[in-house]
Amino acid sequence: MNRKTLFMIIGLMVMALAVVGVGYALWFEDLKIHGDVTTGELDLDFSGPYIYDYFETCDRDPDTALPDCPLKFDTVNCEALFEEGVMGTQVGGNVETDLTDPDWLGITVTGAYPSYTCQVTFDIHNAGTVPVHLFAWYHEDPTMPFPPMPLECASNINGPYTEVEDGVNIAQLHNDGAVWCRVKIHFTNADNLLENATYRFQYHFRACQWNEADMCTDFEYPYPAQ
Repeated sequence: MNRKTLFMIIGLMVMALAVVGVGYALWFEDLKIHGDVTTGELDLDFSGPYIYDYFETCDRDPDTALPDCPLKFDTVNCEALFEEGVMGTQVGGNVETDLTDPDWLGITVTGAYPSYTCQVTFDIHNAGTVPVHLFAWYHEDPTMPFPPMPLECASNINGPYTEVEDGVNIAQLHNDGAVWCRVKIHFTNADNLLENATYRFQYHFRACQWNEADMCTDFEYPYPAQ
């Protein structure tokens, strides 16, 4: 058998092995990377609120109040509830039903007149895991705006409280961190409010991921802010 015939036979055998699915042994090993990424939660809630109402003309100490001061509170009332639409200004929204995760604080004052003050104090706390920067804006009702009132905030309920400007960072809140804030509903005769009229106001808070806060504060909401 010559060399050419031998090579031909070997080639035919290799082709035959390939056709029947028999191959040469190949050693190998696989390495793999598998990952699961769970993102954090950005969640801020209200808690409180605490109401303190008084008349400027009366002693604020209930133990030494003027004789007729208690009678003045019979005709005025201030309420603060974790509920959307308390003032009837939220159109098309959903009523807050889960009071363990409140995102709406509604304040209603009835029977108010000059010299009466209702101060509502509340806290905003970070119930999530993502650190945030907190901002606030004041919104006026275009038809019956209430005289602008200051929003004051502090690191704890006892203060000291400082007035917050629109769009300025109030605080950086980490997990379980909180800031205390308060609003004072008050007007005088100089504000020229009408009798038997309903005036409205709204503060809008926004919590932004701390390292991208500048990218989420450039916005405007019509009144009421949804």
